[in-house]
Amino acid sequence: LSALRMLSLRQLIPCAYRFEASLSRLSPLYTVLPTRTTVSLAISTRPFSVSTTVWKKKESIDKDEEEEDDDGLPQDYKKKTLKIGSRRLDTFVAKSAGVPSSQAEKLVLSGKVRVNDEKTCKKAYNVQNGDAVDIWQKVCADNNELAYAIRVEVKDYEVTSAGYDIHVHSWNKFLVDNWR
Repeated sequence: LSALRMLSLRQLIPCAYRFEASLSRLSPLYTVLPTRTTVSLAISTRPFSVSTTVWKKKESIDKDEEEEDDDGLPQDYKKKTLKIGSRRLDTFVAKSAGVPSSQAEKLVLSGKVRVNDEKTCKKAYNVQNGDAVDIWQKVCADNNELAYAIRVEVKDYEVTSAGYDIHVHSWNKFLVDNWR
């Protein structure tokens, strides 16, 4: 600490910037988090602060993101971005299930689509952030009270010039209660 007290402000700040620059040359295992940390130092009679970037391994960042998304659902989903012209349920079902729009309309009208665990026959419903859409596929062979469905959860959407970019998590064979 006494050696630090001998350093002047002009000597300490360039050292902090050289340290930050040396960290940026590390392998791609390290990345910059968007936050900055201010460290207050009282080396002389006047306190001053140095701002530096917080570095963290990418692996630990990925683990933090997984923990935020732990909602009890299986983690074998696929992240997709659906580019569609509208947020209507029939258009959303057609794009997420990979079926023609006429067949998607029939799925909605026949009650094979649920939004947030409620059957719906309204094909004009606009999907929202946080909606979970289940598209009924078939009854489970082992238990008639369960069925396989395509589950698509809407995470976020953006308005674009061509329509909407809807960011979703999708499961192809999701086990749900048999509502049919």
